[in-house]
Amino acid sequence: MDLQIANFLHDAGIALGVGGVTFLYIIEVLAKKTDSLKLLVKKIAPVFGKFIVIGLLLLIGSGIWLNQLVTWPMDQTMLTVKYVTIAVLILNSIYLKLFTRKKLMTAKPATEEYDSVKKTVMTFSTIGLILWWAVMVESVLL
Repeated sequence: MDLQIANFLHDAGIALGVGGVTFLYIIEVLAKKTDSLKLLVKKIAPVFGKFIVIGLLLLIGSGIWLNQLVTWPMDQTMLTVKYVTIAVLILNSIYLKLFTRKKLMTAKPATEEYDSVKKTVMTFSTIGLILWWAVMVESVLL
């Protein structure tokens, strides 16, 4: 029963992370083209950011728990790749949250600084999107 619960929490963490980052990325890309969506992004980004953080915490916590529960042999190379991917995802998320998002919220729109920060945010958001999808694929392959 514990294995099923841990597996469910792991899958829920992946679903929250992949779903949150994918939805937020799509909205950010659409906001580039539509001014009315820019305001929406500022309002919903913190909510989806929380979904992504909860997903990451569920993924890590249930992953540690699963590691204790699983008794059959697993591909250690693939597991190591998944751990490294999650570590890079954590570093990417920290950088986005602590450095770029705050600068973006304080920079004045239509300035060179704002455009530069926005470009950096989109680059790291794309990296985060790719990393979350990679974690999902790696989880399926394990």
